[in-house]
Amino acid sequence: MSITISKNDQRFTSLKIILKALSKKDHTSTLKTLKHLLIEPNYIVATDGRRLHYMPNLPMLTPGTYALIKANATEIILNPVSPAEVGKYPDWRLVTGISTNTIETTTDINILLYILGNLGICVDHKHLRDILGNRTETIKLYCTDGQQPITLKINDITCVIMNVIPPNYITKPATADEQTVLKVNVIPNGENNEPSKPESV
Repeated sequence: MSITISKNDQRFTSLKIILKALSKKDHTSTLKTLKHLLIEPNYIVATDGRRLHYMPNLPMLTPGTYALIKANATEIILNPVSPAEVGKYPDWRLVTGISTNTIETTTDINILLYILGNLGICVDHKHLRDILGNRTETIKLYCTDGQQPITLKINDITCVIMNVIPPNYITKPATADEQTVLKVNVIPNGENNEPSKPESV
């Protein structure tokens, strides 16, 4: 049975951000699943291989693998598909570890890019815009270095984004001015944000 979520549903805005991570490519049979949404008893998950978005499944939607039929300003429609048809979903928990380096900042994309640049981290700007949009609340950024994915948490949404290492990353290090540290609120990470072991769907 299909699932319809209207704009009045408390999950609507968050779910639209989760859907941004669905793959748009025509994959081989082994990667067809990346074009679909995974709903588990505890989490709703989407990934295109370069980024991973997930949120709690509350109130619970029926677990399964779903194709996106429609997502506009008023409703989201999902149709269930058979795992035998699209393949097994990858173990997404392998990339959900949270770094101990936590920065609390705003959703202003220019400030966020400035922070990431000072840390030697380069990510796809489109991926950030898909997450931030016109939001104004505080976010938490978890990161280590330019070699590891970053994690952003906005309310109930968690987004993991792979880094893009620019061609001149090794040959042209940042200047002293570029390394100027932006004053941000660095807070200790006492949270256990890593999801538990996978559930059967």
